[in-house]
Amino acid sequence: MSQGETSPRRRQLVDWSAAIWAGLIGGTAFLVVNLLLTPVLYGGNAWVSIRLLASIVIVTGERTSSNPMSWGSSSCPTPATTPAP
Repeated sequence: MSQGETSPRRRQLVDWSAAIWAGLIGGTAFLVVNLLLTPVLYGGNAWVSIRLLASIVIVTGERTSSNPMSWGSSSCPTPATTPAP
């Protein structure tokens, strides 16, 4: 390359601003439709969906607290310790 030439610019393949806005608008639309249709179709309370989403946040918070989940615990019986029928 000579001094006067510049390297070709790469084309942006994804419009990240549009992707973020589409995700936020789509998620909000899903939440509103879910809140409106849950009582109609299942005859329950619309707040059940909100409580289910909140439980994900609560469980994640507990896992990072001083009492983390132990993935290696032996609370489940293994085939070697299960009694024979």
